[in-house]
Amino acid sequence: MKIEARNVKLPTYLSPNEVVLPRGHTQHIRCPSYIKGERVSLVFWFKGEQLLARYTHPKVGSSYAWSDRYRMSYSHDLVISHFDLQDQGEYVCSVVPSATGLQRRQLVSVTVLTDVPSFKEAMYNTTSDAYVQRNKTYHIQCPSYREGESVSLVFWFKGGQLITRFANPAVGTNFISSRHYWMSSSHGLVINRVQAADDGDYMCGVVPTATGVQRKGSVRVTVLGPKFPIVDDALYVNTGLILERGQGHVTMTCPALRMDQQAATVYWSLGNEETMDTSIIGVKFSDGEAMVSDDYRGDYNITDGGSLVLNTLDMPTSRFWCHVFTDQPGLFCAYYDITKTVPCSTTESATSGKVGRSDEIIPQESDIFQGKAPYDSIALSTAKLPDGPYIVPVACLLTVLIMFILVKGDIRNEDAESGMQTQGNK
Repeated sequence: MKIEARNVKLPTYLSPNEVVLPRGHTQHIRCPSYIKGERVSLVFWFKGEQLLARYTHPKVGSSYAWSDRYRMSYSHDLVISHFDLQDQGEYVCSVVPSATGLQRRQLVSVTVLTDVPSFKEAMYNTTSDAYVQRNKTYHIQCPSYREGESVSLVFWFKGGQLITRFANPAVGTNFISSRHYWMSSSHGLVINRVQAADDGDYMCGVVPTATGVQRKGSVRVTVLGPKFPIVDDALYVNTGLILERGQGHVTMTCPALRMDQQAATVYWSLGNEETMDTSIIGVKFSDGEAMVSDDYRGDYNITDGGSLVLNTLDMPTSRFWCHVFTDQPGLFCAYYDITKTVPCSTTESATSGKVGRSDEIIPQESDIFQGKAPYDSIALSTAKLPDGPYIVPVACLLTVLIMFILVKGDIRNEDAESGMQTQGNK
């Protein structure tokens, strides 16, 4: 289920002096100059030259608020009602402690949160092994969080660095180390426009309100750029095909994709038997978005159902991989070993299927996912286009016709020579 990051209502701090606040709610801005529990004579909040709110000890004077939108909490937070774009800017909080009478002041930069991007759910091989695509925004679920439970603290670390924290207001403040990260309302980690540097190990810790006992869980995040790694523990399906060179618009259905997994994410890539990294052709995401990488744009297309369309066949041999992430943790892989031949070639192995032009390659359902064991091979059937019979290449027809004429001519010449020899013998 997709959880919108905009459901987060509380302030989120990048530092004590920089806070991000969502619109449309009453918001608290903490005074960085105030030390908790300290007795003070005066506290001022300014925006620019405008005094917004003032706390004054009763023995010193009276408190003040510029309008009904502003007030000061008991902890000297600035409270703003109906927070909106007009409230973005720089604020100054000044504190005069009773003990010293020396004023302290610090600036707070306030940003209005208006453009939290939509995100995709990460793709999982296992519950602790997530894949994300570079330049896309992703949501990574916290493995320690139990849906619906009340929590005092949730924090995410990458390596030894705290990158985001949720805190119950009675405990502390929310925090992000940069705008590259966010925390969703389900306490998952949102990574904005994933980059190669986001690859690595992440840890999510949860402190439930009921027990106060911390739980931790780790997630290994793999960033997919132009390459897709071959995964050793994935289930595999493989088969061989022969296609005619120059043939185009052949649609290949992924043998690892079941009909009940049409909402799954499907990657297609090119590889060989020697490398453990395959070159990504394109992907159909679970939300329906399909894309082809710049290097292969025009040569291939990805259909809404996750099939690969071959527009051209230029290489003599190819291994086409498909990688399927299901809605549950799990990765299933398959590949086609394809050999391209010249038109009318009779080369064909006993384990390969011969496919005509404009055919769709469909694995037979009885050969797919029968149990959990890996597969050695899979049979194929071809589905012809409904608007015409099988198309025989024109070059093949001409070749056969010419050969027939030549052979027939040779037979006539032999008969003529045979007749002349017979007459001579007489």
